[in-house]
Amino acid sequence: MRAPPLDLRLLEVFEAIHVEKSLTNAALKLAMTQPAVSQSLTKMRAHFGDQLFVRTAAGMEATPRAKELFTSVSVILKEARESLVARPAFDPAISEREFVIATTDLGAAALIPPLIAAARTRSPMARIVSVNAAGRELSEEMTSGDISLAIGNFPVLQAGIYQQGLYQESYVLLASRERAAAGCVTVEDFREARHVIVTAGNSGHYHSEIEKRLAALIPHDHVVATVSSFLVAPLVARGTDLLLTVPRRVADIYAPLLHLEEIPLPLELPDYPITQYWHARFHHDPGVVWLRNLVFELFTDGGARESDTTVRPQFLQGAT
Repeated sequence: MRAPPLDLRLLEVFEAIHVEKSLTNAALKLAMTQPAVSQSLTKMRAHFGDQLFVRTAAGMEATPRAKELFTSVSVILKEARESLVARPAFDPAISEREFVIATTDLGAAALIPPLIAAARTRSPMARIVSVNAAGRELSEEMTSGDISLAIGNFPVLQAGIYQQGLYQESYVLLASRERAAAGCVTVEDFREARHVIVTAGNSGHYHSEIEKRLAALIPHDHVVATVSSFLVAPLVARGTDLLLTVPRRVADIYAPLLHLEEIPLPLELPDYPITQYWHARFHHDPGVVWLRNLVFELFTDGGARESDTTVRPQFLQGAT
């Protein structure tokens, strides 16, 4: 028969004995009687099939099994204590909280500067930390709380993740002014031209789908350069005959700075939604609620609050 799970009070007794190396001191620490501590230890010995603690001249020494269990018991108790402590309300005027936002380099260039500017006026002591989503284990870091929000289009984020649409992004074709004067009207013209391609790598971003479409259409020897950054690609295309297919916000940022011009894109590439994501564990966290309301206000039309739009959890098929 399977043994019933241990309650938290027994785990607290285990932790106290391990730390104090004394039943008497453990009882004092927990405001229990020594017989009650001894009874708890008897229950745990029966549960684990091990002595757990052995009396020596130096006190109650942990057995190898108890030492093995101590890390897990400490983690369980830490999480239980943190979850039971009343969370203070988030006051943006005085909060010094740090928020970590994961996005692509394009997202960082287009969204982070106005977000930081707005946050500074409303929460002057809070900190916004921007990290690149490429190469990160987004789901795990969002579960742990190391990442507060992810912004972009990350189909890989599913189990336990909430998402909220911000705006639609579309693709445009950029070229230097000299190359733009030559035009690019048909799909065949596009195929025969020389290109710089942005690769999404292992970021899990939607752009990987566009990358596949371009790779299927453009002959391999017509791809002069491949770069992993939306922000580097325009620098490569500047002053050359290369064409560059990128999200419109890249064009908005870089075309005026680098003397690039937009050419009509002769093929249809789908728009895609830019979304903010957060883990279900932090759905009601006051600080994260404040942050995502601010993001929604800044980057959607109308300035509606989160409750005025669709916010839906996304779970893996078959998950509960």
